[in-house]
Amino acid sequence: MWWRALACGVLPVVWFAAGPGPAVAQNPGSPPVVPRVATGVTAFIGVVPDDVKALGGRLAPANQPIFLTSLSGFVRKFGDFTALSPSWSTEDVIAHRQLQLAVRGFFGNGGFRAWVLRVNTIDDMTDLRDELRALRPIDVDLVVVPGATSQAQHEAILQHVALAGDRFALLDARLDPQRYDYAALRSTTVSSDRATLLAPWIVVQDPATGGDVSQPPSGHVAGVIARNDSRRGVHRAPANLEVAGALAPEHGLSTAEIEALTMHGVLVLRPGSTGRGTRTWGARTLGGREDPQFRYISVRRTVDFVRESLLEGLGSDDCATAPGPTATFLLDLWSSGMLQGAKASEAFFVRCDRAGDPLKIGLALQRPTEFILLTIKLN
Repeated sequence: MWWRALACGVLPVVWFAAGPGPAVAQNPGSPPVVPRVATGVTAFIGVVPDDVKALGGRLAPANQPIFLTSLSGFVRKFGDFTALSPSWSTEDVIAHRQLQLAVRGFFGNGGFRAWVLRVNTIDDMTDLRDELRALRPIDVDLVVVPGATSQAQHEAILQHVALAGDRFALLDARLDPQRYDYAALRSTTVSSDRATLLAPWIVVQDPATGGDVSQPPSGHVAGVIARNDSRRGVHRAPANLEVAGALAPEHGLSTAEIEALTMHGVLVLRPGSTGRGTRTWGARTLGGREDPQFRYISVRRTVDFVRESLLEGLGSDDCATAPGPTATFLLDLWSSGMLQGAKASEAFFVRCDRAGDPLKIGLALQRPTEFILLTIKLN
């Protein structure tokens, strides 16, 4: 039985605690009233100067998240790849192009839901706290700020995802570190199980000039993760996957360098098996060494997915009514391969033993082999 496996440290379990209520038996046959929340929804922050002329005739307002489902929608709201002005600074041109290429890479890799918040100049991205605060009310899964590599920027992003408690950050590493090791690539020593660091940058083609440019990989990798979610599931690690549109990593890494980086929570971009193209390599968070429970990106995001689905789906349910739909939801996850176990009783349980007890949910995840403790408050 599952409890013997747990005693041996075989099955990882996630515990959820909810508000008080009477004892209710697990009922996997309850109506499926808990829908799965969307994953892979990505929030972008980047530079689009005020004097860009959007094809739709009106530029999207600054500091306001705009929802998009296609690259053509981005062009209508934020201008096309020829929309440059000689009055812009070199830094603004670079940052603007990085946002454009990141969004292009996102949709080109299978992403299909995004929010874009624009700022007017690169100077508006020094701090990022106000822009990130505008994302708090938005239901997003991934946070991307293409080309943001400073200590202040990374720490603002990490603080944002920690406070939000429902999203994951893809951080771009420094473009030209003195050496390709963990310490040189990172801009901050702050750890987080809600983030991974992406390195090295990638080489892509600029559609405006036809030439090759170095591009921060976060937008492309967000699209890869969204594609992986839709095809294989949020519980599958985004590792060894093709990055469409990435001609090559900007810098080649040795096997030893790659192994050292991935152990520290760096998602490495490496050449494909034929030496052409680019693939993801590694699937660890930046907080895995301090908190092994959330060592893997897929575990962190799966737990968030389950929790957010239950929070949204249960609504006004209390401990008397929540176990039935919760068990039905978890049964569906097990049937789709998200949970371990030869039978449902080995994959999860939902229990409320007596009045006043919290609702307890155990999940046997694919990884890791430790216990994870979470709390869900019901009305």
